[in-house]
Amino acid sequence: MAISLDRKSIVTIFIFFWTCCTSRAMSRTLSESSIATQHEEWMVFHGRVYADSVERIKRQQIFKENLFIEKHNEGNKSLGFHKMRVGDIEPNLHWRKRGAVNNIKNQGLCGICSAFAVVAAVEGITKIKTGKLVSFTDGCHGQYDEKNLDYIQSYGLQTEAEYPYDGKEVRIRGYKIVPPRNEEQLLKAMANQPVAVGVEGVFTWECGTYLNHAIIAIGYNQDANGKYWLIRNSWGEQSGEGGYMKLKRDTVTLLSHSLSKCVGAKII
Repeated sequence: MAISLDRKSIVTIFIFFWTCCTSRAMSRTLSESSIATQHEEWMVFHGRVYADSVERIKRQQIFKENLFIEKHNEGNKSLGFHKMRVGDIEPNLHWRKRGAVNNIKNQGLCGICSAFAVVAAVEGITKIKTGKLVSFTDGCHGQYDEKNLDYIQSYGLQTEAEYPYDGKEVRIRGYKIVPPRNEEQLLKAMANQPVAVGVEGVFTWECGTYLNHAIIAIGYNQDANGKYWLIRNSWGEQSGEGGYMKLKRDTVTLLSHSLSKCVGAKII
């Protein structure tokens, strides 16, 4: 059966369609304006300052995406109700996929995990700042991460091609320590680069307060089992998932060392 419409009906339909489109455009504009305002309020609440307008636009977009996720999770309650707990950090991050992580290394029999972790962090920030992924040599003396960082600051690092690591017995401008046991601050640090962290409980079933292993945190995500940190270990590809492992977030005691100030990067 053919449908016949007179000119008046067509004009009415067109006006209705145009009005709907205009309303949607206005709604989007108002929505963007509202999100910008909420982001500014969030920045003031958390004391957040960005390096430039480009970084601010990027973080506002992430804030927007997280805000709508929060709204959905709250059962479509009013937008902005929990905006102060919404962040401007990406919901997932993988520095290996961004080319800032070298292949898995193996420390062998040397108790040198902290050196491997710190060197991996230096390799990561070097790639991020220069665009070149260089493999530095790691050495063979176990130390706390701060001592390794102090050594690098004083003497610098050699490339692995110049001084290959063989299980026997290189310069940064400084480093920053992320507050211990503070996973929110670790998330912020990781937004800039891979981060060297110390953990306890790798060799025992129960966690305590003594740090007995150093690793490099290269990302975070979540799956059916919950949120997790993505870790690059230094025990070769035969350990974990091809040399990588996942640590459950919000439960692991972490002491984090960020090299964000080594080459001018800033903690957001």
